Amino acid sequence: MNNHRDVFIKYSSGYTLIELILSLVLALAMICWIYAYCDSHYKSHKNQAMINEMNQNIRVSINKIISELRMAGFKTGGPASDIITNTSVWTAGLVPSVPYAVNMNNDLVITDEGGVKPDMITFIYADGEPTSLSQPANKDDISLNLSLSSSKVEERFSAGQIIYIGFGTTQGPSLEYAKITSVNGQTLWIDTDPNTPTMQNGLKNSYRSGTETGKMNIVTYTVFNEHNDPSYANHTQSHPVLKRKCNTGGTFQVADNIESLQITTLDGGVENIQVSLTARTSKKNYDYIDPNSGDHYRRRVLTSIVKIRNK
Repeated sequence: MNNHRDVFIKYSSGYTLIELILSLVLALAMICWIYAYCDSHYKSHKNQAMINEMNQNIRVSINKIISELRMAGFKTGGPASDIITNTSVWTAGLVPSVPYAVNMNNDLVITDEGGVKPDMITFIYADGEPTSLSQPANKDDISLNLSLSSSKVEERFSAGQIIYIGFGTTQGPSLEYAKITSVNGQTLWIDTDPNTPTMQNGLKNSYRSGTETGKMNIVTYTVFNEHNDPSYANHTQSHPVLKRKCNTGGTFQVADNIESLQITTLDGGVENIQVSLTARTSKKNYDYIDPNSGDHYRRRVLTSIVKIRNK
């Protein structure tokens, strides 16, 4: 009986301690390998998503700038027009004061910061969706009636904006400018000479019903980053931003994590302009070091040359 019991105990004792330890080590190694694989795959997916977002941001941004910049100078009336010779007077209150004050002495002004800080570009062009006069407008009139509903007029026009009246491209009997003083229903109240702010000046010419009337857009593009906005008043820390200002509105975000905007004129004039944007990822990748800056952001530079058609 004792021999039988000894055999039963010998063959029923289960795994040895060494076998258990080896099993645990193998299981732990497998778990670590699975975790490392999943973590690597997750980081790779996250980094690629940030790169895709960066590429999309920079493409959308440069396409938006270029499409508008091509319109610079449209219907500004020629080099002798009042809106060009007195640009700073006409655009008072419509151009930004941050990050730099803009002196509008032409229909396209580049604020060059020498490559360290982002540049800024400001330009004027006629809106691509004009309307027309619903009634004739006579010389010396200070109001215009538009062929839009009251809600549409109040949506598209506001006090302080510049408008053009006429079909021409050169200022004269067929084209002139006015600044809106107020909007009331379908009617715009205007002043055609902002040089004399104490009096309201009427139209210099008469126009028939159906005459084209539209808005002049004064547009500015700039990037806010730690170099030109160290107090973070216009961007969030570690997130530089491309912004656009149009007319009486404030500055609105075009794209996040656009680090720099550089504008270069070619051929000694402003007929051909090179636009360069630098974008970076929204977060750092600590497995990567930028060879130029030494930080952990991935970057992309996109450059395009714009032909200014109205120069």
